[in-house]
Amino acid sequence: MRKMSSSRDIQSLIEQLKNIILNKPLLTIEKVKSPKLDRIQEMVTYLGQCLTESNEFLQKLSIGNLEAKMPNRYNFLASGLKEIHAGLRHLSWQATQVAKGDYKQRVKFLGDFSTAFNSMIEQLEEREKRLKDKTVALEQSRNLLISIINGIEEWIVVIDKVEKKVIYSNQAVRCLGCDVKNNRNFCGYTCGVIEKLIDKMSKDENDVIELECEYNAKIVEAKAYPIEWNEVAACAYLIRDITNHKREQAEMENAVFKDELTGVYNRRYCMKLLGELQQEHKGFSVCFIDLDGLKYVNDNFGHHIGDRYIKFVAKEFFEHTGDSDQLCRIGGDEFIVLFPNCTPKKIRGKLAELYEKILHKDTEYPMSISYGLIYICKDNQLLPQEILAKADKKMYHWKKRKKNRRMI
Repeated sequence: MRKMSSSRDIQSLIEQLKNIILNKPLLTIEKVKSPKLDRIQEMVTYLGQCLTESNEFLQKLSIGNLEAKMPNRYNFLASGLKEIHAGLRHLSWQATQVAKGDYKQRVKFLGDFSTAFNSMIEQLEEREKRLKDKTVALEQSRNLLISIINGIEEWIVVIDKVEKKVIYSNQAVRCLGCDVKNNRNFCGYTCGVIEKLIDKMSKDENDVIELECEYNAKIVEAKAYPIEWNEVAACAYLIRDITNHKREQAEMENAVFKDELTGVYNRRYCMKLLGELQQEHKGFSVCFIDLDGLKYVNDNFGHHIGDRYIKFVAKEFFEHTGDSDQLCRIGGDEFIVLFPNCTPKKIRGKLAELYEKILHKDTEYPMSISYGLIYICKDNQLLPQEILAKADKKMYHWKKRKKNRRMI
């Protein structure tokens, strides 16, 4: 009977060892009855506990859990794992120091990994050095650029796209007494130039914008350049004072397109307008005006009186036509009035009033006009000179009828 019990105890211990070797769950076995097997059972149980504890610790290390509970200090199987754990904790601390900029850290206890890790630290150190050198160079370039910008005559204003406020202005703007932060602009008044720039910025950044200050009649031209300013999305405006340029341009246009005597447009501009109206493919009216008896006035009263006659008629038509209507002097005693988007029916009454006013003007010399009014349809194919000829013909018929009535 005692032999059978010992045989069962041995078999149980063998099964327990087999589970330990195969990494299976340990069996719950009764305490052996044989004193000779009791010590062996204790050793097998201790071995199983050490192996189980070591496996659990290894699994946590494998997923990077360095805060896992350490195996029992008497666990002879875990000594290697404890060394690896200590090495990994130290490596983690070294990585943290490297992240803070301490590139003197080196790993000496992980073989090939140490070589790769140390090489990575050296490369990071070299890259940071190059980055610092570039940062210094960029800062120097920025300072040089600011110096250049402050030295140019053009005004430069940088506006934050998100905050919609000025974040930089160069010396040229500040020399004008312009406090851009408080939106006191180039003339020293709050004239809305900055607001207009901000409004235009959201619509089309690549436009060249013309703005006029209502206080000092200055005209400025602003060219937009999308940039990043101190890591802020912004728009830089290069602003030039073009007041003199616009004045010169207007003077040149006056010389080319204005009649010197009356100040109204001349024949050249009349032909240009007719071409533009033709391209719009919209109907318009044309009135051809001829001053009656100008030669008689020049011959009998002098050319200065004739000039007065011409200027009076021009003044009356200029003051009594609409903003969109255009008056042109195309010859010595000939005028053209262009009425865009207007039919003769709407104009005849006004022309009749002007005719009567000029005819009955109390002067030392006779004044009268003849005119011909025509309508040009939107789909016509006439050339500008053909339109003038057609209106001239209409005017001539009316002049002829007036002469015939006087002869009767």
